[in-house]
Parts: sequence; structure tokens; C-alpha cells
Amino acid sequence: MKTVKFLFLAIAATFAFAACNKDDDSSDKNDEFYLRAKVDGDDYESATSLLTGYAAFGQVVMGGFESAAGRSFTLNFEENLAVGTYAYNGSVSNNVAAVYYPGGVGSPSYGDISGSFTILEYDTVANTIKGEFEFIAEEPVSLETVSITDGEFSMKYQ
Repeated sequence: MKTVKFLFLAIAATFAFAACNKDDDSSDKNDEFYLRAKVDGDDYESATSLLTGYAAFGQVVMGGFESAAGRSFTLNFEENLAVGTYAYNGSVSNNVAAVYYPGGVGSPSYGDISGSFTILEYDTVANTIKGEFEFIAEEPVSLETVSITDGEFSMKYQ
């Protein structure tokens, strides 16, 4: 089941990245939007021009990329969630999911196995969301884990 979840999120991240346009001068992409965390203690922050989010099929998928070939995150949650805290548990049927890509979307993926996703502000009219996250992520073949801490985001989605 984890493989199905990783595959879905990898495909979603690919579409999110493809939809991201570095030349977009829209006012929707500015310094008020961010995605940052610590990965095994090292700082991570997405380039503002490489933040993307969209809603489809009852899910909101958000992606943050350091650069076109760099580390990235995909955060996914059910569109009908409310402000509150939700548990990551590695299940494909869970209402929240996260994947970390240490070398970008083509690299091995590390999917959530435990942790939390907190929605602090959620405006379904303006399509903006702000929150926090932390999780332990595991690469499904090697079983290597990484610790994602101090995660925070403020994003707009389409």
C-alpha cells in the first residue's frame, strides 16, 4: 500500500512542478508564501517561485522545491479538513500525507510514517492555507529514515 501512496504523490508532485512557472509575475506568488523545515537538522526552504499548489479530486496537493533539481516536499491533505492537527501514519487511506525528495522528483522518495500536520488558517474562498508539520519519513526500499522538524508553510493553491 505504501508503494501506491508514494506513486500517487510522486505523480502529483510531477504535475505540481510542471504547473509551476518560474517566470510567473502574478501577485499570487510573493514573500508571504513559503515552505520551510529542517531535514535531519539542516535548513530547507523552498524558492518562492517554485511553490505550487492545486486542488483536484477532493485533495489539495502542495509542493515546494529548492530549485529545479534540488530537494523538495509534497504535502497532501483532504480538501474538506478544518483547522486542527492531523496525524501522519504512513497509510494510503489517511487524510494527510507527505513525501520528501532529497534530490528532486526523480530521486528516491521518503514517505511519512509518523508525525503531525497542523492547519492554522484555511481560507477556501481565497484558496490559502497556513500551517505546520513534522514527520519521520522512510525510503521504502532501503528503510532509511529522515527526520523532518520545524516545518511551516503558507501557500496558495488553484
